[in-house]
Amino acid sequence: MTEVTDAELLRSIAAEPVRFHAIGRAGDLLPEVVGPRSFLHAGPPLTSSETTGAMRGALIGALLLEGEVSTPEEGEQMVANGEVDLCSCQDASGVGALAGVVSPTVPVLVVEREGGRRAFATVVEGLGRALSFGNYDSQTLDRVRWLSSEFSDVLGGVFARMPPIDIVSLQAKALRRGDEMHNRLVAANEGLIAYLAPAFVEVGADSSSTLGYMRENPHFFLSLSMAAAKAISDTIESEGPPGIVTALCGNGVQAGIRVSGTPKTWYLAPAPVPKNMMVIEGKTEDDAAPLMGDSGITETIGLGALSLTASLSLAKVLGVNAAASQDVVDRMRQICVTEHPRYQLPADDFLGSPLGISVKAIARTAIAPHVNAGYADKIPGSGRVGANLGSFPMELFEQAALDLERDHKV
Repeated sequence: MTEVTDAELLRSIAAEPVRFHAIGRAGDLLPEVVGPRSFLHAGPPLTSSETTGAMRGALIGALLLEGEVSTPEEGEQMVANGEVDLCSCQDASGVGALAGVVSPTVPVLVVEREGGRRAFATVVEGLGRALSFGNYDSQTLDRVRWLSSEFSDVLGGVFARMPPIDIVSLQAKALRRGDEMHNRLVAANEGLIAYLAPAFVEVGADSSSTLGYMRENPHFFLSLSMAAAKAISDTIESEGPPGIVTALCGNGVQAGIRVSGTPKTWYLAPAPVPKNMMVIEGKTEDDAAPLMGDSGITETIGLGALSLTASLSLAKVLGVNAAASQDVVDRMRQICVTEHPRYQLPADDFLGSPLGISVKAIARTAIAPHVNAGYADKIPGSGRVGANLGSFPMELFEQAALDLERDHKV
């Protein structure tokens, strides 16, 4: 019997469909969110008293949202005292955008792979004021309540009226239309709306607010993109070859990775401070907190920075020209095991995007994975700062490679 190679196994896992399962309140869909002071968060594990910047702001907002406190000052004190129990989204089969705080009322989107493996992501609120960016004003919290109630009810009903849609297929189509599926999702969001249009028509006027929000917030599709990536990466972690990066994330204090062959082990280093950023009006690079969020999960399956040539419009925003974008993707190919069977890059003559980030290859080449990362302000409640093409500390991958070599797994 012919032995399956690492490349063949990764391609097989990556090719399988991932489909929408549910959307709604986290308290109704996630068993890990069990009470008003038991929250999830993005990045590697930490305690509430360790949190900084946007995550601290999001925790204050969540406490206000759940009625645990009546003022931001009370929330700040509760967080500082360590009175909130925190668990990493990644350890609960999920991912969170930026701060990634999940309390019972926060809306989440759940997807399912062939075979039944599920994963969730927080519903992405957009690039304005948002709980995920650490805002906790009344307008932000009212939007979260609406997203977890009317919006989720309508959209869940719309999905139920249509045949199951393969998120991987939508991602693949969007790569050919100018998205890289991490920070640019315009084509994917439009494709989703077009697919769901007949059901929106059937629902009628009651769906107008939901449809309008999706149209005005193209980053909504990041919820699906991140959840699908998490479902795939969790499968690689449990069924794939050893030595493959399955999480790239930060919590504002530490950057962390997970690697197949080292079950549930976190490799940690100080979270990198962003450099060479695109900043929004009124902000400076010095305003940005260190790396935070789980959205680097998209890079672990060949999207984001690993597909940068698919979205030269985003690359330009990040300060990267076409030639440099190609260089980024070429460098990522040097540290990956194979090419994705469905994510084809037009600028590379439709070769698949790099797939299977290998810690052994990183240690050998001294090339760290790139991530198209977004950043929030150091000050809780101050919102978004900007984005860049960032990278993770080399020591994370080097230590993982040493551990795997010691255990004779690579």
